[in-house]
Amino acid sequence: MNKFKAYRIREIEKKVVAGFEELTIDDLDQGEVVVRVAYSSVNYKDALAATGAGRIIRRFPCVGGIDLSGTTCRGR
Repeated sequence: MNKFKAYRIREIEKKVVAGFEELTIDDLDQGEVVVRVAYSSVNYKDALAATGAGRIIRRFPCVGGIDLSGTTCRGR
């Protein structure tokens, strides 16, 4: 199974905790789209989500990062 690095955001004991983790396609929810990312950045919403300051995440865990450019690999 191919592994990839993702910035995972979790809630542990009512605190938001974020960090890089190695995941596989099977770790993703059904309906997710897999993208081979060429370029990425961190925007304001990413920072709010990763620090818990904005309380914008509806359910945990989640993979952070919404600004990217790449090629769609497949849907899940």
